[in-house]
Amino acid sequence: MFRVVVREIKRKVIPSLDDEFAKDASDCASLEELRVKVKAQLDAELREIQKGELKEQLLTQLIGKHSFEIPRAMVDQQISTLMERRQGRPGSLGSTSPEERSSIEQVHRELEPRAQHQVKTRLLIEKISALEKIDISNDELRRKIEEMVRLAKDKAVALREFYHRDDAREDLRLQMVFERTLDFLLERAKVKEVRPPA
Repeated sequence: MFRVVVREIKRKVIPSLDDEFAKDASDCASLEELRVKVKAQLDAELREIQKGELKEQLLTQLIGKHSFEIPRAMVDQQISTLMERRQGRPGSLGSTSPEERSSIEQVHRELEPRAQHQVKTRLLIEKISALEKIDISNDELRRKIEEMVRLAKDKAVALREFYHRDDAREDLRLQMVFERTLDFLLERAKVKEVRPPA
């Protein structure tokens, strides 16, 4: 048995989909304008998802057609990076108990194929970018950092300080070269559209 005192009763009121709603919810002047804007955003997101999937398929095809040995040290380094990301804290893999060591070895084995794929991908893309002379200028790098800082809002100062470091700028440059090389390959790829399975 218990007693309650009802202080307040609320009912959710869904606003009408009209021009007033569009003005309140966005910077659009009408509901039709809001619909067009939302549809354009959804179409852009879908295109980005499709482009990402095409890039993955392209990389899988490239790796399948180019067989080469990769340095064991690079694979081990990539596995360590993946394990640190999984645990969420760098340098936290120092383990002493046999159970923890066994668990880490199992995770190591599970991550090895993924690490090999990533290393092969990186080496292939680096070779292609060198052969095709694909690079990122200092101006492009600076504009990219400025854009990231602008979008970071409250973390802008920390991000700007981070990219004052030479190694951070070089990592970003390599990432941008990687993306530009993938775009270069995708533009030249023969893409065949197929119907999705029923």
